[in-house]
Parts: sequence; structure tokens; C-alpha cells
Amino acid sequence: MPLNSHIEYLYITAIFVLFFFLLRLLTKQYLEKRNIRKRFKRGTKMEKRGRDFLIKQGFKIEHEQYVAHHVFYVDNKKESIGIKPDYIVSKDGKRYIVDVKSGHSAISLKDKATRRQMLEYDHAIPNDGIFLLDMENEQLKHVEFRSWRDGKTTDTDSATYKQKKLILPLIIIIISLLIFISFLR
Repeated sequence: MPLNSHIEYLYITAIFVLFFFLLRLLTKQYLEKRNIRKRFKRGTKMEKRGRDFLIKQGFKIEHEQYVAHHVFYVDNKKESIGIKPDYIVSKDGKRYIVDVKSGHSAISLKDKATRRQMLEYDHAIPNDGIFLLDMENEQLKHVEFRSWRDGKTTDTDSATYKQKKLILPLIIIIISLLIFISFLR
């Protein structure tokens, strides 16, 4: 086979490989966007079901997708962002924040995105309580964040935490004493 035929073959192969990877990339992007749209659509559907659930539980819907402006300071410079809990509801003269969640991980406060989002709502929006509405199991969970700033007990105040905090320095002291004693002999 002449050299030109080999070069043409390499060009064709390279074009085919590039076309394959481009097609693969475009397919992956399409599937990711489709999955996001499906999750968003399902989330919207669950939020609407959540509204009905809250009403059945005796809550009055005060605001839906309420935008609150959270003000904070960075190096003494005022910053503001909008945060949007799913519902502000009331019952028995009290005002609550409700965040509706669906999906396997988001329904748990062990999910850091869910926990951080709810913590921000609780901190930034005046309320008498905050709830996580798990629409996978149709459970309304009352959430209470405890903070040392509020004078509430946290794990860092517990005796167990203080004991754990003392273990490492105690081990270092014991090892140091054993080394010192071994040098004296």
C-alpha cells in the first residue's frame, strides 16, 4: 500500500474517532439536561402535593416561593442575597417555614445541601419553627437547630465532647513521661 493511502486511512480514522467523541459528549450533555428537567418537573409536582398536604394538616399558606432578602456583611461590606423557602405557613397564631423535599438523599438533614439551606432559612427569616416536608414518605418533620449563640446546648458543650477533647493531650503527656522515664534508667 502506498504511503498516501496510509495517511488517508489515518485521517479518516482520526475524523471518525473525533466524531465519535463529539457525539458521545453531546449525548451525555443532552441526557444530563433531560435528567435535570425531569427532576425539576418532579420537584415542582411534589411541591404542589406538599401544598395540599399542609392544608390538610391545618396550616394556612401565607406565602409560596417567598423571596426573603438575607443581609450579611463581608469585611464590613453589606451584601444581600435572595433566599426562597417553599412555603411560609401559619397555624395556631404561629408562623413556620416549610421546605418541601423529594428524592432519596434530599429528604434527610444528613444531606448537607438540605441542612445548610434550612439552617439559612431558620437564621434569616423570622419564624416560630421550621419544618422539612418529606414528600417521599409524606412526613412533616419539625427541625430545631441548636446554637451556642442562643445559649442552647450543643454537642460541643456536652461532657462527652469535653472528654474526647482531653484524650489526645493526655496521651501525649503519658507518652512523654514514659520516654522521659526510659531516659532516666
